[in-house]
Amino acid sequence: MYETIAALLENTARRFTPSGPTIGEIGDSAAGIRDAFIRRGAPADEPVCLCIEERPLLLAALLASMAGAPPFILPHTFHPQVLREVHGASPFRLILTDAAVEPPEGAEVIRVEECRPSDCPLKLVRIPDRALVSLFTGGSTGKPQLWSKTPANLFGEAIHLAAIFGIRQTDLLLSTVPPQHIYGLLGSVLLPFVASAQVLRRTCTFPQEILSSLQNEGATVLVGAPIHYRTLRSGDLQRHSLRLALSSAAPLDSEDAAFFLENTGLAITEIYGSTETGGMAIRSHGSNDGSWEPFACLDWKILSDRLCVRSDFVS
Repeated sequence: MYETIAALLENTARRFTPSGPTIGEIGDSAAGIRDAFIRRGAPADEPVCLCIEERPLLLAALLASMAGAPPFILPHTFHPQVLREVHGASPFRLILTDAAVEPPEGAEVIRVEECRPSDCPLKLVRIPDRALVSLFTGGSTGKPQLWSKTPANLFGEAIHLAAIFGIRQTDLLLSTVPPQHIYGLLGSVLLPFVASAQVLRRTCTFPQEILSSLQNEGATVLVGAPIHYRTLRSGDLQRHSLRLALSSAAPLDSEDAAFFLENTGLAITEIYGSTETGGMAIRSHGSNDGSWEPFACLDWKILSDRLCVRSDFVS
């Protein structure tokens, strides 16, 4: 897997977003983040809070962690109260951010733009099965909690999804979900990276934003959520350049899926999974909604009315 990532980083001229930074520039940012923590003497196993909104910089931070920077905690929002709650659950001394944040007492802010790289090349050294980032679970199994994911979990699942959905260099992804959520992180940061595709920098949440991007940006893959497919029923929905529509994070309403199919001729593909398990299965919402098809790379069974999964995506 690391050989694949290293090869992707060698394509320095490729743009990660249509008019944004190149892979080479993202690699430089990753080296700068790594060097900033090394200069501070930050312990390699002490988590740092990651409050980054920009997808290219989020990718750079993850690569930096794999190259010697500390692991990260990724809050679902950057609200002061949320940061205090995260700090209480998993204390941290440093926050790496590209936004204006109010740190909890005792925490120090490091701005991404202050991180300058040295001449030391970016080398991936983190053990693939060692925690890379901790995210909040969706709460489907009770109160949301921090759950760690490893490079093998995250990049392995992204590579698998790219193969399953045939994501390729000519694709442009449009996301309606923020990258602080596991689905958004996979679908709008890691998936375009491992597939050498591009992704729009902004998260489109309002129906007119989504419709305008589909029409004017030439997006080919929609990384959506059920709530956004519901809002699209109020607009002038057309297919344009779209070839794939994904949905996850909650059950998709069949009527919303039917409306999307009627207006675009494209069946939504729903992904079943969780932060804890990773993706487990997919189904297509066509004229006759299909049953769930488990990924061939995992084992599963029902035991005492519980779904048991053995997968490389489970941390």
